[in-house]
Amino acid sequence: HQQAIGEAFVRSIDAFGRTAFRFNEAGVPILSGCLAVFECTQYACHDAGDHTIILGEVQTAHERPGDGLIFANGAFAKLPLSATAA
Repeated sequence: HQQAIGEAFVRSIDAFGRTAFRFNEAGVPILSGCLAVFECTQYACHDAGDHTIILGEVQTAHERPGDGLIFANGAFAKLPLSATAA
C-alpha cells in the first residue's frame, strides 16, 4: 500500500510535503504506516562515485506484520515477510 510513497521519493525530495509522517525525538522525519522503522545515528559516510553511502548505528527499531515492498530490476514487488525459511 506504500508503492506510491516510494515512487514519490524517487521523483522528488519534496515528497515529504505529500506524505504522512511524524518527527522523532531527534527531529528526523519517520514515514507513517511502515512495516519496519530503524532510527539511527550517523556512523560514517563514504564516497561512492556519484553517491554517498551513509552508515547508521541503530538506536531504535520497530516492526509490525505485513508484506514488505521491494524495488529490484526497475520494478516494485511484494516481499512476503510471513513466509518461513526452508
